Amino acid sequence: MAIATAQDVARRVGCSTTAISLVVNGRDAGRVSPELRARILDAVDALNYAPNAQAQGLASSHPNQVSLLCPDIRNPFFSELFHGLTDALAPDFSVNIVVGTENFDYGPAAVRQVQANKISGLILASPSARVLESLRPAGPTVLIDSLAVLPGVPTVNPDVRGAATDLAEHLLRLGHRQVVYLDVDRAKETFHLRRTVINAALTTGGGTMTVDRVRVADIATATDYAEAHARGWVATGVTAIVCADDLIAYGVLLGAAAAGVNVPAQLSVSGFNDLQFSALTNPALTTVDFNARALGTAAGRTLRERVETGQADNVIWRSRLVVRASTGVALTHAALATPGTLHV
Repeated sequence: MAIATAQDVARRVGCSTTAISLVVNGRDAGRVSPELRARILDAVDALNYAPNAQAQGLASSHPNQVSLLCPDIRNPFFSELFHGLTDALAPDFSVNIVVGTENFDYGPAAVRQVQANKISGLILASPSARVLESLRPAGPTVLIDSLAVLPGVPTVNPDVRGAATDLAEHLLRLGHRQVVYLDVDRAKETFHLRRTVINAALTTGGGTMTVDRVRVADIATATDYAEAHARGWVATGVTAIVCADDLIAYGVLLGAAAAGVNVPAQLSVSGFNDLQFSALTNPALTTVDFNARALGTAAGRTLRERVETGQADNVIWRSRLVVRASTGVALTHAALATPGTLHV
């Protein structure tokens, strides 16, 4: 007879595996209703379910350390992600951050080094293709913002596809048909998906998209790039810039202002991540909100479930488009070319 798993119990009861974990580990007080608790215990008895002994042993032998690998701690997205993780894992686990040193990213060597330590779990934020190709999980592992499908490795992802489609449709409704996508020069699935979905939606709506790349998601680099190209974009009929990350968008806003290009009257600008400063830029930035803190909390809960039960489901976290003043109605190429005229 096959050994029952937490997922078997959850299917029988009709609840989440998290609820199963809370009840069998005696941590359900105030979190699971008495009626659901009774049904779970009945199902546990009927299926002769026992928690994963290996996972329990791992949790008890070194219960207080989880490692988060992230590309660049300077990006506020990852600091919010970290706080979400601590929300979900405290007080049982502490979270230590490992930051990449390979061109503002982490590689396979950093992952192997962390895995050699005695940790209860590992979380990889936005792992690159190189990391995923060489990854050999040595314990409970969770991927954040990754499209990879690896056996026994749950993922917690923002709804990139839905949010990117919403952004493209927003620009189309404003009349934008010629768009530049300013990308990060990194081999990341999440950036590839953002670019691909935006392009497909714009093309379906009768628009076109050109891809430019900056070296890293760095405000200074993006500012210099935008200052050098902003007037050229406008002169060739480009009416909107979509940035793969808000940090790039900040640079574009600064660069456009330095070049004398008005946002959004001459050029609409948008980004991804809705960082905490995006409502404070001039003008305030239209951007996709991935809710980094909530994403981190979901990842922490998923890792906890993986440690305690040996099981965990993949999660798609809701995302939303936040429309602010940096996007406006597109002007025609002819109107933009009129000397000394600013149309609003």
